[in-house]
Amino acid sequence: MTEFDPARFSHYISSGRWEFARQAVTANIAKCGPASHYFYNRGVCSLALGEVERAQQDFQSACEVAPDVSANSIMLGVAMWWGGSHGGAVGAWKSALDAKWVDAAGGVEGPAMLFFASKRRPGIFPKERSLALLRERWSPRLVKIWPGPIAGFLLGEMDHDTFLVRQTFANSILEEKRLCQAHFWVATSLLGQLGAEHYAEHLRASIKPTQHNVAIFKAEYWLARAELEPLTTT
Repeated sequence: MTEFDPARFSHYISSGRWEFARQAVTANIAKCGPASHYFYNRGVCSLALGEVERAQQDFQSACEVAPDVSANSIMLGVAMWWGGSHGGAVGAWKSALDAKWVDAAGGVEGPAMLFFASKRRPGIFPKERSLALLRERWSPRLVKIWPGPIAGFLLGEMDHDTFLVRQTFANSILEEKRLCQAHFWVATSLLGQLGAEHYAEHLRASIKPTQHNVAIFKAEYWLARAELEPLTTT
């Protein structure tokens, strides 16, 4: 058996050796010092290992090291949602709204998460407010700037087929990430409209195994896993 090598984090991730991957990140923190991307990656490993509270601790550390990075707050919210702290998750997602460093579309992911919360647990956050936040960030030019289409789709500015099927990346790695996110938001749009099987169908598509295994770094992948967990254990 090959000995553990902290430089092989990407290999351990792609092969699903999550404990080795987490050890590799821990070794890098010890060697290079705390950095938000190390805590983020270690949090992802803990989610994959089913250790949600440990993941929360790492995403919280990522937020403390880099509070202006929206992705850190968004992932903290995902881990808190999975752990049953829905109010805490909303708080984390609200803090992402004020981040300096946001997604390429100008920060649509934080409002989208709040829209999910408002649909999944009505009353926890005003759906109208989440839509207003998305509207503030939406512009027709974002139709070509991912994840901008998420806002367009949730606002009804982009139809289902264009969002899910026609709006694709030639780069297979980017396309894997896009499909993961797109299926999750199609699932969210179905909440309260159709049976649970339609919701779960798109959640399962969101986490479907892929060639590059890169969707694991997207918040929607883990939120889909969190949503599917009670459906697969009942």
